[in-house]
Amino acid sequence: TNPVKRIPKMGKVIDCSPGVFDKSDRERLRDAIKPKEPWLWLACEMLYYCAIRPGTEMRLLKVGDVDLERKTICIRADLAKNKTTEVVTFPAEFLSHLLSLNVDQYDKSLYLFGKNGCPSITPMGKNTMRNRFNHYRDMLHISDDKKFYSWKHTGAISAIENGATIYEVKDQLRHRSIMTTEEYLKKRVPKSGIAANKMD
Repeated sequence: TNPVKRIPKMGKVIDCSPGVFDKSDRERLRDAIKPKEPWLWLACEMLYYCAIRPGTEMRLLKVGDVDLERKTICIRADLAKNKTTEVVTFPAEFLSHLLSLNVDQYDKSLYLFGKNGCPSITPMGKNTMRNRFNHYRDMLHISDDKKFYSWKHTGAISAIENGATIYEVKDQLRHRSIMTTEEYLKKRVPKSGIAANKMD
């Protein structure tokens, strides 16, 4: 077999950005995942509401990093992509799910997403959440361009569509520059559409 046949031709542009879940996708995934694997659904919600990256940031998060009283999650510098300790907020909907899983009753030193699907001294495997999510996505016949990471993009778009400013979204995504947020949203959120609505 040709070992280089998958290398794109010079000048070819490939957009590998994950797709975005529509409302129907989100509801079907919730109904399939939450009853069977509530901790996996918690991970989906964490991506959606808090934009915490699913690799090192989420996988190595400790129970003690979650502050239920202040409704915040601390991403420690040793886990963060930008090597800076930062705090993100989450809404009441996410708090109710955390409480239903009795997160407040676990030892704060445990990994929030443990090896057995709940807080544990051993973190979940690197690809476990993604692989488990893909199982449900494929079972529901949702397009495979919509990935586990798509929850982050979907949450950002939902915030913008529901009136959040780009500056608020920047802070929630933990972008250092507003230009990064603008680039992030440019290919996911349409322009105003005013001209289109004025066409005969």
